[in-house]
Formats: sequence, structure tokens, C-alpha cells
Amino acid sequence: MTEFVPLQELHLDFRIAEEKDIERDWFVLHMRDIVAYEQKGCFALLENDQPVGMITTTRYGKAGWLGWLYVKESERQRGLGEKLMLLGIEYLESCGCSSVLLEAVFKAAPMYARLGFERQFITHHYRLEREAFKPVSSEGITISPFTQSDLESVALFDSRYSHVDRQALFGVVLGNPTFAGWVARKDRRVVGFMGRTLTQKNQQIGPLVVDPTIEPQGAVASALASAAFEVDHRLLYIRCPEVDPDRATDLTQIGCEQREVATVRMVRGERPTAEFRGVLCLGCPGKG
Repeated sequence: MTEFVPLQELHLDFRIAEEKDIERDWFVLHMRDIVAYEQKGCFALLENDQPVGMITTTRYGKAGWLGWLYVKESERQRGLGEKLMLLGIEYLESCGCSSVLLEAVFKAAPMYARLGFERQFITHHYRLEREAFKPVSSEGITISPFTQSDLESVALFDSRYSHVDRQALFGVVLGNPTFAGWVARKDRRVVGFMGRTLTQKNQQIGPLVVDPTIEPQGAVASALASAAFEVDHRLLYIRCPEVDPDRATDLTQIGCEQREVATVRMVRGERPTAEFRGVLCLGCPGKG
């Protein structure tokens, strides 16, 4: 018998067993955050009471995200992934989301296109090794840890570029022991912020948003990267949207290396408004 049920921690083991690159502790903590934020919108697919698939959703007003779609290898080619997708779409649209978004690997894009998703842009992946880091002068910029007391000011700054309110999700992930963040200020006003999730191999950056008017170019990103390296020496892994070449320059100026791998942002429904000039890295622990 096939049934969909709310996603729980006990449903994650099948995926951890199959995807060897997934770190159990990091993955479980990450899923706890997503389920806590969107309790009714995360689903497991069971066959004879055994989990064989999963999908998560996160909502920011009228923009909704699909993430972590997975079907057990032995159960593929049966249309189960599509059923999970449709369930996630139905949930988000029933909650009033006029835009449904996802970040896809290229080989999966055709399936998403069949479900009404269109390509929005390419996301290039970068890495920054501590040894390759080239600091840019950031005189006048101060950096402090991202704490609960910063939620309102950071969310307001973030909304100018993302055009959604992510304050509630930021509040959830700040309690995750693998997550840390930093806030950049100039003349006491917020000019950037960065979050990172620590894994055994690297520091997964996201989001990373800066005021694009601050000179010299790359100064805010440089100051934030310095803060991350002061805490941990593991490399920074960054995903930058290919929508404004000048923003990618912020990354290459401080020593980031573009990787061959890339993903594609896709959207179903209305294309959401976003000011990408200030966005250097998409995403956050809850997607988006």
C-alpha cells in the first residue's frame, strides 16, 4: 500500500543509507529545522509502511519552495517522484503561493518542465580555500555575529533584495548548532550578512547578501569571508546566480574559484520579484 505521511526523523534513514555523501548529524539537524518551520508541508512516501521517498516545502508569503526530493533507487521509474512533486505543488498552491520554485540539477530539469516549471537562471558554484583568499580592503566595515537580536534588522535588509520575509526561518536556523552567521555594518547600518552551515568537508554558505553600492567592490564579501575563516578553516562553498556579472566579480576578486558544476533555478507560476544585484549566494538552510 502506498501512502503519504508527514515527514518525521524516523523516515530519513533510508536516504542516509543510500546517499553516502550525506552526513547523518548535519542532515538530521537540517531536516529538523525545515520540518519545524513547515510542519504540514513536508512529506514521506511509504510503501507497505516503509519509507521510499520524501519531499520538503518552505514558504515565504506568496513564494514557495520545493526541496530534498528523493526516491529510493529500487523504486524509481514508477512515477513516484512526480507524485511527490505534485503533492508539494498542491500544498504550496493551496497555501496561496503564486510562485513555486526549486533548484534543479540539469538532468532532472526535463521532469520539472513537464510539470510546468520554466528556467529562471543558472546558478554557478564557487569554492574559496583559505589559502587562496585575497582580502579586499574593508575599512569602515564592522562585523558581528548574527544573533537573535539582529533578526529584525537583517530580515529588513534581506527583504530589499529577496522581496520576501525570511525572519521566521532565520529565527529557526539560528538555533541549529551547525549554523552560524555574521552581519556587516557601515556607519551602524546593515550592509550585508552571511550564513554558513558547517559540514565535515566545508562551510556551506547561504544566504550571502550585500549592499551593491558599497565600494570597493568585494569589500563586504571579503569582510564576511574573513569572519568565517576566523572561526573555521574549512573551505567556503558558494552558489551564485548568473544574473549580474558584477556580483560574481565580488567573489572572484576575493579568490573564489568557479567549479564546473552548476544548477538551474526553475519556477512555476509567477516569476517572483527579486533584486539580484545584491545577492552573492542564494539559499539558506531552509531553501530560498
